[in-house]
Amino acid sequence: MVAFAAGCLVGRLGMALCFALVEQFASNIMVLLSILAANAAMIILVRRGVTPIRSAELFEGEQATGDLDAARRAKVDRVAAACGLGEREKEVLTLLLEGCSASEVASAMVVANGTAKSHIRHVYKKLGVHSRDELFEKLGIEREEKKG
Repeated sequence: MVAFAAGCLVGRLGMALCFALVEQFASNIMVLLSILAANAAMIILVRRGVTPIRSAELFEGEQATGDLDAARRAKVDRVAAACGLGEREKEVLTLLLEGCSASEVASAMVVANGTAKSHIRHVYKKLGVHSRDELFEKLGIEREEKKG
């Protein structure tokens, strides 16, 4: 809320300065300020760890992480915190528990296949497992076939 108010204030000040200082270039300056504001917002969102799945959760108002129920999500959160998983690694863990293959993980995260495999290796290493079966066993979760 504060960020929104600050953005409005900066926008108003920028507009006032444009018209007061350089009327003939006011529209060009406003376009430039708009582009800079959009880029700044994107940088802030990326630094805060907003991912396609997380943004879908925010804007669709429903569970975008697939079929994980609340108990599984809570377990994923606990394991991620205990093992020091980053946001992307936590996202990978969630997708693995949904039964996604490496290529499906890559597609969901909008990354290359090799990058997804690297994330999966990091998750396995941090959790001390070597396979999906070990992963499900360590978390005490029944392995289900992926739906759909």
